[in-house]
Amino acid sequence: MSVWNPKAINATRYNSAHAIAVRGAVKGLPGSYEPDKGSLTDLLLRRMALNWELQRDYDRYYLHTLPSRVRASLARYVGLWYEAGLSAADLRNILIPPAVEEEDGAQLSQEPEDLVSLNNDIYFLDLTGSIGCSMSVKELADVLFPLQLALAPEEVHDSWDTAEAPSLRPRLLPNITHLCLAVTPGAGADGPGVSWKQLLALAAKLPTLTHLSLAYWPEPALTPKAKFATIVSPEGHTSQYAGTGAYSHTLDDDWTEAVIMLRKLSKCLYGLEHLDITGCGAWFKALMVNVDGDKVDWNGPWSKVSSLVLKYGYEISENTPIADGQRYLEAAEMAKAIERYIVGQRGGKGRFITVERDQIDEAFTQTVI
Repeated sequence: MSVWNPKAINATRYNSAHAIAVRGAVKGLPGSYEPDKGSLTDLLLRRMALNWELQRDYDRYYLHTLPSRVRASLARYVGLWYEAGLSAADLRNILIPPAVEEEDGAQLSQEPEDLVSLNNDIYFLDLTGSIGCSMSVKELADVLFPLQLALAPEEVHDSWDTAEAPSLRPRLLPNITHLCLAVTPGAGADGPGVSWKQLLALAAKLPTLTHLSLAYWPEPALTPKAKFATIVSPEGHTSQYAGTGAYSHTLDDDWTEAVIMLRKLSKCLYGLEHLDITGCGAWFKALMVNVDGDKVDWNGPWSKVSSLVLKYGYEISENTPIADGQRYLEAAEMAKAIERYIVGQRGGKGRFITVERDQIDEAFTQTVI
């Protein structure tokens, strides 16, 4: 006789989600390079990732000499196949040559121009399995905007009254267009997690991005850990501490904070063409809700978005708990509604939008519900 164990069921669900996400449910971004499965490059990168603890030390002085797209792929493979994931130090070692110690003990570092030139043709970075688990968004930002670039001498103008053109902070990857920050569900309990505040700070420095994946990210909020916190005024009145409370979405239908965060993100990434938020069904609605005139503007900053991935992202079968089956259907229906909403907003004048979503049929509904 089997005993119903909610913890075991939950663990099975998260292990399944982890396997799906890490082994391919979170697809590589369109246009990014991936070695053919079974090819020599694929086998070598996989072997390097599985033995990363040795490779990170033994080959640390040679990793930066690999071809650019191989280095970018190596970062992805380590996140997928190495249990601990790719750390910020690992990514730095792949992208930046280690300092060489001279005879007098001085550290000889790479010149800023050489650093940028070395990574000039890296266009994509996939950190699936690493971000939120072994690396925070802030740590990623520290790698992409290293101190040696920030301290690079500025160009001296010929005249003191020459107009100074606005410039972005120097970047280690000046031409990056594809960034995958997909989170592995249930795998980052002991890691740093992900922060929307840190994401906004990073996005403000990366206006060149055209493709972004935020698969399995939590709902947009500045203080997600304070979701259940309350404060008591001197008069004894209790009020919600965070912008989004435990029942903001379910009971109050309040999406204010989520909409504000997404609007800020859209203004930073005004060149975005592809957005993947697989596994984020809990906050799909924020993409189309109107809060006192505030909403995500699909005709403004995100008017170039022509591809949107809105999939449930968890394994569904006849053995799936009924509640999960209902969430799957709700996510699929919401994705369909969002597609109609964006098409209606653009009115045939903007770019055509393609929404990749789960399909529903009567036979499937009877199976999972």
